[in-house]
Amino acid sequence: MAEWLFEEGIGEDRAILVEDGEILEAAIELPGPVRAGAVMPARLARILIPGRRGIAALDAGGEALVEPLPADLTEGAAFRVEIVREPVPEAGKAKLAKGRATDAELRPGAREAGVARRRPTLADAALYGNLAMLEEADPALLHSLSPGLAAYKLRLEAARGSAEGLSRQALSSHVLRRPAGIGS
Repeated sequence: MAEWLFEEGIGEDRAILVEDGEILEAAIELPGPVRAGAVMPARLARILIPGRRGIAALDAGGEALVEPLPADLTEGAAFRVEIVREPVPEAGKAKLAKGRATDAELRPGAREAGVARRRPTLADAALYGNLAMLEEADPALLHSLSPGLAAYKLRLEAARGSAEGLSRQALSSHVLRRPAGIGS
Protein backbone atom coordinates (compact mmCIF):
# COMPACT_ATOMS: atom_id res chain seq x y z
CA MET A 1 0.00 0.00 0.00
CA ALA A 2 1.33 3.45 -0.93
CA GLU A 3 2.11 5.79 1.95
CA TRP A 4 2.62 9.56 2.08
CA LEU A 5 5.62 10.79 4.05
CA PHE A 6 5.40 14.47 4.96
CA GLU A 7 7.95 16.88 6.42
CA GLU A 8 7.51 20.52 7.43
CA GLY A 9 10.94 21.93 6.70
CA ILE A 10 12.56 25.33 6.97
CA GLY A 11 11.49 27.28 3.92
CA GLU A 12 9.37 24.52 2.39
CA ASP A 13 7.12 21.56 3.16
CA ARG A 14 7.91 18.31 1.38
CA ALA A 15 5.97 15.13 0.71
CA ILE A 16 6.65 11.89 -1.10
CA LEU A 17 4.41 8.99 -2.01
CA VAL A 18 6.28 5.73 -1.37
CA GLU A 19 5.22 2.22 -2.36
CA ASP A 20 7.41 -0.87 -2.01
CA GLY A 21 10.42 1.34 -1.29
CA GLU A 22 10.01 3.39 -4.48
CA ILE A 23 9.12 7.08 -4.68
CA LEU A 24 6.06 7.41 -6.91
CA GLU A 25 5.46 11.14 -6.52
CA ALA A 26 7.15 14.06 -4.80
CA ALA A 27 5.94 17.56 -4.00
CA ILE A 28 7.11 20.82 -2.47
CA GLU A 29 4.86 23.49 -0.98
CA LEU A 30 6.34 26.86 -0.09
CA PRO A 31 5.27 28.60 3.13
CA GLY A 32 3.56 31.97 3.21
CA PRO A 33 0.22 33.66 3.71
CA VAL A 34 -0.56 34.07 0.00
CA ARG A 35 -2.36 30.93 -1.17
CA ALA A 36 -4.29 30.22 -4.36
CA GLY A 37 -8.01 30.63 -3.79
CA ALA A 38 -7.64 33.21 -1.01
CA VAL A 39 -9.67 36.40 -1.11
CA MET A 40 -7.76 39.01 0.84
CA PRO A 41 -7.83 42.73 1.53
CA ALA A 42 -5.40 44.85 -0.45
CA ARG A 43 -4.63 48.39 -1.60
CA LEU A 44 -3.81 49.35 -5.16
CA ALA A 45 -0.14 50.33 -4.91
CA ARG A 46 0.56 51.11 -8.57
CA ILE A 47 -1.30 51.25 -11.86
CA LEU A 48 0.80 49.70 -14.63
CA ILE A 49 -1.73 49.93 -17.48
CA PRO A 50 -4.83 52.04 -16.68
CA GLY A 51 -7.97 49.92 -16.64
CA ARG A 52 -5.97 46.75 -17.30
CA ARG A 53 -3.14 45.94 -14.89
CA GLY A 54 -1.80 47.06 -11.53
CA ILE A 55 0.12 45.98 -8.44
CA ALA A 56 -1.72 45.43 -5.16
CA ALA A 57 -0.10 45.60 -1.73
CA LEU A 58 -1.66 42.73 0.20
CA ASP A 59 -2.63 43.35 3.84
CA ALA A 60 -1.15 39.93 4.70
CA GLY A 61 2.19 40.99 3.23
CA GLY A 62 3.64 40.88 -0.24
CA GLU A 63 2.27 42.07 -3.54
CA ALA A 64 0.14 40.68 -6.33
CA LEU A 65 -0.20 41.55 -10.00
CA VAL A 66 -3.89 42.34 -10.54
CA GLU A 67 -5.48 41.86 -13.94
CA PRO A 68 -7.99 42.90 -15.14
CA LEU A 69 -7.97 46.11 -13.14
CA PRO A 70 -11.37 47.77 -12.62
CA ALA A 71 -11.39 51.12 -14.42
CA ASP A 72 -12.72 52.99 -11.37
CA LEU A 73 -9.99 51.72 -9.01
CA THR A 74 -7.46 54.43 -8.10
CA GLU A 75 -4.02 54.17 -6.52
CA GLY A 76 -4.28 53.79 -2.75
CA ALA A 77 -7.86 52.47 -2.90
CA ALA A 78 -8.75 49.46 -0.76
CA PHE A 79 -10.30 46.46 -2.47
CA ARG A 80 -10.41 42.67 -2.31
CA VAL A 81 -8.22 40.49 -4.47
CA GLU A 82 -8.66 36.79 -5.23
CA ILE A 83 -5.33 35.02 -5.61
CA VAL A 84 -5.34 32.90 -8.77
CA ARG A 85 -1.63 32.01 -8.71
CA GLU A 86 0.74 31.94 -5.76
CA PRO A 87 4.09 33.75 -5.95
CA VAL A 88 6.63 31.77 -7.98
CA PRO A 89 10.22 31.69 -6.68
CA GLU A 90 12.85 32.41 -9.30
CA ALA A 91 16.52 33.25 -9.28
CA GLY A 92 16.89 36.93 -8.45
CA LYS A 93 13.37 38.22 -7.93
CA ALA A 94 10.29 36.02 -7.48
CA LYS A 95 7.27 36.37 -9.77
CA LEU A 96 4.48 38.16 -7.98
CA ALA A 97 1.30 36.36 -7.03
CA LYS A 98 -1.40 36.88 -9.63
CA GLY A 99 -4.88 38.01 -8.66
CA ARG A 100 -8.11 39.60 -9.77
CA ALA A 101 -10.31 42.20 -8.14
CA THR A 102 -13.44 40.72 -6.60
CA ASP A 103 -16.44 41.50 -4.37
CA ALA A 104 -16.35 37.98 -2.88
CA GLU A 105 -16.24 37.45 0.88
CA LEU A 106 -12.81 37.20 2.48
CA ARG A 107 -11.57 33.61 2.68
CA PRO A 108 -8.28 31.90 3.38
CA GLY A 109 -6.31 30.05 0.76
CA ALA A 110 -5.44 26.37 0.62
CA ARG A 111 -3.42 25.98 3.82
CA GLU A 112 -5.72 27.74 6.32
CA ALA A 113 -9.14 26.55 5.23
CA GLY A 114 -9.20 22.90 6.33
CA VAL A 115 -11.41 20.75 4.13
CA ALA A 116 -13.30 23.73 2.75
CA ARG A 117 -10.36 24.74 0.57
CA ARG A 118 -10.25 24.14 -3.18
CA ARG A 119 -7.50 21.54 -2.90
CA PRO A 120 -6.06 19.68 0.07
CA THR A 121 -2.60 20.54 1.33
CA LEU A 122 0.22 18.06 1.55
CA ALA A 123 -0.53 17.72 5.28
CA ASP A 124 -4.10 16.59 4.47
CA ALA A 125 -2.79 13.97 2.06
CA ALA A 126 -0.32 12.67 4.63
CA LEU A 127 -2.86 12.59 7.45
CA TYR A 128 -5.46 10.97 5.21
CA GLY A 129 -3.03 8.16 4.37
CA ASN A 130 -2.37 7.51 8.06
CA LEU A 131 -6.08 7.56 8.92
CA ALA A 132 -6.85 5.14 6.07
CA MET A 133 -4.18 2.72 7.34
CA LEU A 134 -5.55 2.86 10.90
CA GLU A 135 -9.08 2.28 9.66
CA GLU A 136 -7.94 -0.64 7.50
CA ALA A 137 -6.27 -2.25 10.52
CA ASP A 138 -9.37 -1.84 12.70
CA PRO A 139 -12.53 -0.23 11.28
CA ALA A 140 -13.66 0.94 14.76
CA LEU A 141 -10.28 2.37 15.77
CA LEU A 142 -10.65 5.91 14.38
CA HIS A 143 -14.00 6.48 16.04
CA SER A 144 -12.78 5.05 19.34
CA LEU A 145 -9.68 7.29 19.28
CA SER A 146 -11.63 10.40 18.34
CA PRO A 147 -14.96 10.83 16.57
CA GLY A 148 -13.39 14.00 15.15
CA LEU A 149 -10.75 12.00 13.25
CA ALA A 150 -13.37 9.75 11.69
CA ALA A 151 -15.47 12.79 10.74
CA TYR A 152 -12.40 14.57 9.30
CA LYS A 153 -11.60 11.55 7.10
CA LEU A 154 -15.21 11.41 5.87
CA ARG A 155 -15.19 15.16 5.09
CA LEU A 156 -11.98 14.77 3.09
CA GLU A 157 -13.46 11.89 1.13
CA ALA A 158 -16.69 13.78 0.47
CA ALA A 159 -14.82 16.94 -0.55
CA ARG A 160 -12.37 15.19 -2.82
CA GLY A 161 -14.08 12.04 -4.06
CA SER A 162 -11.69 9.31 -2.97
CA ALA A 163 -8.33 8.59 -1.41
CA GLU A 164 -6.74 8.24 -4.83
CA GLY A 165 -8.29 11.50 -6.00
CA LEU A 166 -7.16 13.18 -2.79
CA SER A 167 -3.56 12.08 -3.23
CA ARG A 168 -3.39 13.11 -6.87
CA GLN A 169 -5.22 16.40 -6.32
CA ALA A 170 -3.05 17.31 -3.32
CA LEU A 171 -0.02 17.17 -5.55
CA SER A 172 -1.48 18.24 -8.89
CA SER A 173 0.06 21.71 -8.87
CA HIS A 174 3.27 20.70 -7.08
CA VAL A 175 4.39 17.40 -8.62
CA LEU A 176 8.04 17.21 -9.49
CA ARG A 177 9.37 15.09 -12.30
CA ARG A 178 10.65 11.74 -11.14
CA PRO A 179 14.39 11.33 -11.55
CA ALA A 180 15.33 8.76 -14.19
CA GLY A 181 15.10 5.23 -12.84
CA ILE A 182 12.78 6.06 -9.92
CA GLY A 183 9.31 4.58 -10.18
CA SER A 184 9.84 3.63 -13.83
